Amino acid sequence: NSWSWSQTNIGSFTMEADITKIQVSIWKSYKLKLSIVCCFYNAEKYFEDSLKSLFMAAPKNSEIIFVNDGSTDNSSTILKDFLGLPNVVFLDNGTNKAIAYSRNRAISIANGKYVAIHDADDISLVHRFDLQCNYLDQNQDVMVVGGHAIKISVTGKFLGNMVYPPENTATGI
Repeated sequence: NSWSWSQTNIGSFTMEADITKIQVSIWKSYKLKLSIVCCFYNAEKYFEDSLKSLFMAAPKNSEIIFVNDGSTDNSSTILKDFLGLPNVVFLDNGTNKAIAYSRNRAISIANGKYVAIHDADDISLVHRFDLQCNYLDQNQDVMVVGGHAIKISVTGKFLGNMVYPPENTATGI
């Protein structure tokens, strides 16, 4: 098989269908179904609730990769109790290097067939990751999935739904 690429009108590149088949055969060698990346920086205000939801939602055949992006609050202390659990990986940037660096660092060591992002202020619903992985398994031509979000206050009060893409965003790209 040859690697062929097509360029879209916005300058990014997309892979043609024959490459998807190659990637699927490579993915079968992964040990885990899912790698969940959670980067944090001074997230102590919501981190405990976020962690509880993450561990409730994480499938058995997954790993969770945490990246401390230079937190100066008690985020690492909150996480400490979870670090002894199986399939939990901890990386420490030492200083704040920003979310892109932290996510890329975690993704570079990921062992899962799929990678999911769970931000430190997220609350994941119990079946989130199972539903997303099952969808990808059943739709081999799909490379990325996302979801809508419910916006809540720090006290857990419902503030509204977040629908993507937002209505004021250009679509059809």
